[in-house]
Amino acid sequence: MQSKKKQELSPDANFNLVDSIKADLAEIIPSVDFSRMTKKFLMNFVAAKGFLLTPAEFAKILHFKGYDNVDFVYELAEKQALKKQEIFPNENFSLTNSIKADLSGVISSTEWYKIEKCADFFVAKGIVTKVQALRMLY
Repeated sequence: MQSKKKQELSPDANFNLVDSIKADLAEIIPSVDFSRMTKKFLMNFVAAKGFLLTPAEFAKILHFKGYDNVDFVYELAEKQALKKQEIFPNENFSLTNSIKADLSGVISSTEWYKIEKCADFFVAKGIVTKVQALRMLY
């Protein structure tokens, strides 16, 4: 509501409503429990609008929604990385490295011996090597 009013009152034709909303929400975003949001909302609003999730938030989403959602969490990280690339254009940007960084909390907090399919999934996506996956499993 505040951002809409700012937009209406702003003489600036380049006023960015999404950036204004992010600024207004900056103080409360750390207390938001993203894991309780629907997959659709996370994908189509949170990631699409550029609200950046931390590695710990990705891990919490995976653990809350269940390990059978590893592909969704990866897609969410991929969409976030693409949004980062759009927001912060840089010729040295690595999509894979960005996804790896975002999923570091998932990788470090997962009990791999219980869910071998996750290790196989991350190996196939190039997030971890086969050797790393084997070490995590055992």
